[in-house]
Amino acid sequence: MKRHEQFTVKGVPFFPVGGQAHNSTSYVLDDLKISFDAVKKLNGNSCAVTVCWDRFEPEEGCFDRAYITDMIDLAREMGVHLVFLWFATWKNGIMSYCPAWVKKDTARFERARSADGTPMLNLTCHVRANVEADAKAFREFVKTVRDHDKDTGTVLGFQIENESGQWLGARRDFHPKATEAFMSDVPGELLAYLDKNRDGEPYKRWQKAGGKKSGSWPEVFGRFGAEAFSAWTVARYIDEVAAAGREEYDTFMYVNVALDGLTKGEDFEIPGLSYFAGGPVPKVRDIWYAALEHVDAVCPDDYKMETNRHREVLEAYANPERGWPLYVPESGLEAVNTTHMIYAAAELGAIGYHIFGVESCLAKDGELKPEAEAAARSFMILKSIAPLLIRFRGKDNVRAVYQYTGETSMLLELENWKCYASFVGLKSYLWGNVGADFRHPEMSGGRFGDPMDYRAEKGRAVLVQTGPDEFYAAGQGCHLFFNEYEPIDGSIPANLLNPTIQVTTTDYIEVTEGHFDENGEYKVDRVRSGDESWRGVWLAADCGVVRFTLKRADR
Repeated sequence: MKRHEQFTVKGVPFFPVGGQAHNSTSYVLDDLKISFDAVKKLNGNSCAVTVCWDRFEPEEGCFDRAYITDMIDLAREMGVHLVFLWFATWKNGIMSYCPAWVKKDTARFERARSADGTPMLNLTCHVRANVEADAKAFREFVKTVRDHDKDTGTVLGFQIENESGQWLGARRDFHPKATEAFMSDVPGELLAYLDKNRDGEPYKRWQKAGGKKSGSWPEVFGRFGAEAFSAWTVARYIDEVAAAGREEYDTFMYVNVALDGLTKGEDFEIPGLSYFAGGPVPKVRDIWYAALEHVDAVCPDDYKMETNRHREVLEAYANPERGWPLYVPESGLEAVNTTHMIYAAAELGAIGYHIFGVESCLAKDGELKPEAEAAARSFMILKSIAPLLIRFRGKDNVRAVYQYTGETSMLLELENWKCYASFVGLKSYLWGNVGADFRHPEMSGGRFGDPMDYRAEKGRAVLVQTGPDEFYAAGQGCHLFFNEYEPIDGSIPANLLNPTIQVTTTDYIEVTEGHFDENGEYKVDRVRSGDESWRGVWLAADCGVVRFTLKRADR
């Protein structure tokens, strides 16, 4: 199967930004109006919405197709695209969204077991009735979407299950059939994949256990065998569900990840207790890659609050060179996330970004809460420059400008030009003035917030170099200053010796604010000159995309 590299609308690449509705919002259609309104006020273009198995198939074989088509029709009416989330065998590690007829019939739909044999709130992966019932329902759901929406493209794709893995109080399922499989040979295709991709954690654990070419899961992987086994069986189960849907409608499908503690760990890092056993966490990510044949992406729910961990999550799941693009289906409103959205899109080639609980972004009066405004500005930035993100995804000419707590600037080395990005005006010691227009007096002052406050909104931007001296940029809370590189003979030209001269003698041929139309053509909305264009390029989200051309000195 050829994987989809990105979301599309009727074959045209699309960059989704927006929010995910709360878990059970879709039970009441009127509640979704609030969700979609919140997405639009966040400057989003899409909403991820739950489809609950118990609502779609309340009785076995009876499918409520209007449940699906009504949501699609409402999204069209309100001008929002959809990503559908299939809540079935798994939602946050348990089976809460399974229909009553599945939950009650434990003889037919058998449960996973803890080590003492206790049935748990998980369907076992090792009984055919479970996966067949889930796959049948998912097939009917996807068929319903295809029949109602294929020619319109309101629905962008499907998430298979939600934060899968097993909440067992054990690292693997102890159902008798699971134990039999655990003691059977590790699939050869898994070991072949790991041997080909030796940079991941599963390969390292395999080698640490002796690197055996065959044997049972504990023989091949040692102590890691139980988690590796859980990952393989959960992934193969989900892939079978995905395959059933894909036979009906070949569109973007992904799984999401409830994370572990990554390289630093959290508590004792015990799968089944600290996080869901078998879920596609970083330490078993490559096992999922090997197991999935009908899924396009493995996508992290990134709520990490500490800067380095948040970034580590994004980098762990950005693997387009292996065919696995980065998409963030769940995240928060915090400054660490609204900044990293820009980093993910520009530096890691992310194909979309959503925040969770979109309805909670609205106050009681229906307006956006102050704490959601930074996310709204980040979405405005990404949406405005999305045509270039799509066009140049993964290319070196797309760069992110991003401020971490305590930082006042960063330096980018580009073709022909150095770019000094400042988050506090001209310099950290605030000499001189900077130009802006009357609509943005805060930009002239040059200080956009306390750099030492980790909760404060941070400066950020996407910068795209489309020619030797041509640039497009969209951002918030930063100034971009440009100088040519120093001569190769070791001298420093006079215009670089004085800080004021450095930023006032750069020659701007033109500076405009604009937007991309439906055909991807840049349209000028405003022209900057004089006070608005001297001493660098200033960026505010509501300016849209700033295009500017520089002139190199004649020497």
